[in-house]
Amino acid sequence: MNSIVSRNIRGLNWPNKQEDIRPFLHNNKVGLLGLLETKVKKEEDNKVAARTFPRWMWQHNSTPNIKGRIWIAWKQRSYKVKVLKKIEHLMQCYTTQLSTNKKFYITFVYGMNQEQQRQHL
Repeated sequence: MNSIVSRNIRGLNWPNKQEDIRPFLHNNKVGLLGLLETKVKKEEDNKVAARTFPRWMWQHNSTPNIKGRIWIAWKQRSYKVKVLKKIEHLMQCYTTQLSTNKKFYITFVYGMNQEQQRQHL
């Protein structure tokens, strides 16, 4: 079975951070990952994802105005993920674990630093 992990990465732009993720995923048998505070610009996301998650599927909540706060990545042979909601503070998914056919909802949340910015959440 593949684990589900959520991790605050505090920036995924640097190659050394991207390289650190791969052994973490392997050593912990991760099949579904939520990364918080990625800070990746939308124009860089494909390049960063290709280096960080080779052969994985992924989604993010980046927009032209917002650097990526939340990225979700998963192994296709382990999970089927459908993103239901994608806003500044969260990404909500309907997920199937393929080995057990268990279906569940999972939400990855990034709480903003300032209380006023969290009001909407």
